Amino acid sequence: MSTDATTTPDVKDPDRDLVRSIQKELNRVGCRAGSEDGLWGAGSRRALDQFAKRSKVELAALEPSGDVLQRLRTQKAPICPLVCAKTQRERDGRCVEIKAPARSMPQNAITPPTDTRNKTFGNCPADAQVAARETFSRGTGRGRTVRTATHSCGRGFICRRAVRGIPWDCNWS
Repeated sequence: MSTDATTTPDVKDPDRDLVRSIQKELNRVGCRAGSEDGLWGAGSRRALDQFAKRSKVELAALEPSGDVLQRLRTQKAPICPLVCAKTQRERDGRCVEIKAPARSMPQNAITPPTDTRNKTFGNCPADAQVAARETFSRGTGRGRTVRTATHSCGRGFICRRAVRGIPWDCNWS
């Protein structure tokens, strides 16, 4: 005769209410057991181990039981040290967020360099073809059919060609 796994109670699965009560008590005494969800896992075992070491209590196993719950309930004050996140600090037995100091502007703010040459369209060449020759070096448009740029005078231009090998046709934009 075979037994059905769904009808056989799992010996390893402790009572969820008992586990939830133990997790609540562990959190109360400062031994962080995590969320009080009734699931006994590695975090709950770690917290119970930390409680046992700090209170100098010897436990037979790190598993939930009524005896463990009774021992936790007899502990009145927090026993485990408070551990706060990097963005927090301890204040009056609680972790509080650290307020970031207001950002200030540096005393020696960097200013962009000013161009000594006056950038007016009056300094631009009359023809965009000349501006293109001054801006682009020979052979830099390899394979391209359209190029745009800004001349040193500040005026933009666009150059087009149908295919490679044909001269560029440039106009001010």
